[in-house]
Amino acid sequence: MRPDVLPVIVSGEQSAYALARLMHEATGSRVLCVSPQPIEAITRSSFIDVHRVPLRQDDDALCATLEEIRDAHVGRTLVVMANHDNFARFAAVHRERLGERVIMPYPSLDVFDAVQDKGRFSEICRAQGIPTPPDTVVDLADPQEGEWTAPQVDLRFPVVAKAIDALDYARVSFEGKAKVFFVDSQDELDALWAPMRAAGFTGRFLVQERIPGDDTCGVSLTSYVDSRGRVTLRSSARVLVEDHDPTAIGNPIAMLVEDYPQMHEQIESFFRAVGYTGFANVDVKVDPRDGAHYFFEINPRMGRNCYYVRAGGINLMEPMLADLVDGRSLEPRRAAAPAVYSLIPRRLIYRYLREPGLASRVRAVIRRSGVHDPMLNPEEKNVRRAVVVHLQRLNYYRKLNRFYPRPEGLYC
Repeated sequence: MRPDVLPVIVSGEQSAYALARLMHEATGSRVLCVSPQPIEAITRSSFIDVHRVPLRQDDDALCATLEEIRDAHVGRTLVVMANHDNFARFAAVHRERLGERVIMPYPSLDVFDAVQDKGRFSEICRAQGIPTPPDTVVDLADPQEGEWTAPQVDLRFPVVAKAIDALDYARVSFEGKAKVFFVDSQDELDALWAPMRAAGFTGRFLVQERIPGDDTCGVSLTSYVDSRGRVTLRSSARVLVEDHDPTAIGNPIAMLVEDYPQMHEQIESFFRAVGYTGFANVDVKVDPRDGAHYFFEINPRMGRNCYYVRAGGINLMEPMLADLVDGRSLEPRRAAAPAVYSLIPRRLIYRYLREPGLASRVRAVIRRSGVHDPMLNPEEKNVRRAVVVHLQRLNYYRKLNRFYPRPEGLYC
């Protein structure tokens, strides 16, 4: 029990519940959810209290809310988290204003800007000898002279295109908008830019050669780098199935915890190069043609699927609390116990496993330790909540049938 700590979650979606559960299990404390419209799995939770706020709070309003909560809980340290890049930036900008009794485990603003900019991320990786896909940057800003024209890219198609500044891109809306674009030709790539510019987006896009491979070629790395620059937690998992809804594409919804020591060693050289501290979630893909792997980006936060670390044997809040609340640096730990993390029914997992032997490995792990879903919490007794969570799991049949009815691409 940690009565000196008040966990605060600033958001109310599915991944917020996972954070709340991890903090509750690490501290024994009730968790405060700051959100305008939290999901029912949160409002009907047995250990989460809801502090409702207006639908659109700017940074000043959120600071005022957190200051109000801080001042109402004298003698307690607030540990404040959310699983969004915009909150990671908020934390970097406003940490000093909120004071030492409000802890937010995110990197500094300089480091945030370095990793948020996907173009700079690639440059730093190349300087450190960390493999990334061949890429180029397309700048949609108006030129100093003449009209803007779509540039030819010197890459091998197909390619992937994504905004370098995801926060800037999130502010615009246009028909056909997607988090990531998969493009097969130069003409198709050229056609992307006009709707974006018409909507007012004049930022930069990173265009990368597309590494072939289905969902099972993806790897997720999660780390905690303490305030002394030591990596005190490492965990990794192979992706089994991703969400293919255009608004959430690329988010894993089923994973197999496995150890990838070489990948961890490589990304830790990146951490040292930029002075990284806090949580980090890194996306990697293995090329099924030759087994080479490529780093795609760092999310400066725990990651929406951070509960897989708990499935691997360690509550990732423990090294963070020891570091930022207790002032202790723990010995490095690795959460690598074989486990299956999944937000979807297991029957759906098996539909997408084509690599020989992978399905049998997954079945063997499930037989030993079951399936770890943060939403399926034995501590929760509310019947309506249980029904809602069950229906959410079943809804993935509809979503995957619509957006990804069968596996595509090479497998590892």
